[in-house]
Amino acid sequence: MRIALVQMRIDRKSRASNLSRALRWIDRACAEDPAPDLVVLPAGCDGAAFGPGEPPVSVAMAQGFSQSVALKAKEWGTYIALGFHQPPGQPCDSLGALYDPDGDAIATVCATSPGDAPTEIPSQFAVAPTPLGCWSLLLPELPWEDDLSGRACDAGSRLAVVLGGTASGPCRPLHARCEQLAREAAMHVCLTVGLGEGPDAPVCQTWDANGRVVSQGTIGVEECVRATIAPGPGSARAATQRGGGADAPTA
Repeated sequence: MRIALVQMRIDRKSRASNLSRALRWIDRACAEDPAPDLVVLPAGCDGAAFGPGEPPVSVAMAQGFSQSVALKAKEWGTYIALGFHQPPGQPCDSLGALYDPDGDAIATVCATSPGDAPTEIPSQFAVAPTPLGCWSLLLPELPWEDDLSGRACDAGSRLAVVLGGTASGPCRPLHARCEQLAREAAMHVCLTVGLGEGPDAPVCQTWDANGRVVSQGTIGVEECVRATIAPGPGSARAATQRGGGADAPTA
């Protein structure tokens, strides 16, 4: 199985710039031969900012970003995972989504602001059976449950896709958590992050089922980090044709 992790620069002031950059990186990753089975972009890669004087994300903005990525998944016939912000009043501040080669969102995970306690939100830990095995989708900003490794094993997950954002803190705690998850659940883990700065900025990384690093990005470099893994068999739904012509739904 081939994975492409996009360590992209995120512009906090221009959603249009981020969408254009994200779509270009998807095209660049999928144009390689052989093409990846999964392309992963960071959480919050739409770059929407929240704060005084900042325009809120509208429903149309969130749907437009989601649909554009879903159509790319369908165009290239590949899986794409990423995260983007949600409009005010929604259960989630930001959403992580995994799109299949038909452009359908087959898994979503949710992040909320501290202190928020919505009654109905998408799972913070999502599982998606695919023809390539069972995958888990996670957001690292959320507190991971103590039994997360056990839950992943019980679900038959062979790959955890962790959608990191652009963190300003040191990378060691985040990378250590991903390495621990890989070892304890005996599954591959891939982490994608936005381009960071500083000598200890987090980078895109992939671990094997023993917790060993098999691919890693370069600090301060906007790039596509590739990895080839053998996650092993898992639960699978019916295989879909790569590509297609139906309208892509939003997450």
